[in-house]
Amino acid sequence: MARERSIRTEGVILRHSDFGEADRLLTVFTRNLGKVRVIAKG
Repeated sequence: MARERSIRTEGVILRHSDFGEADRLLTVFTRNLGKVRVIAKG
């Protein structure tokens, strides 16, 4: 089973798309992590 991770950082949203009924799939560029893909719940 996948472990849920939560990280707080600032970044710029490069791309977004709907993911399910209420979630979004985001591509974000951050200073610390570079380009990452995340799911925003709700």
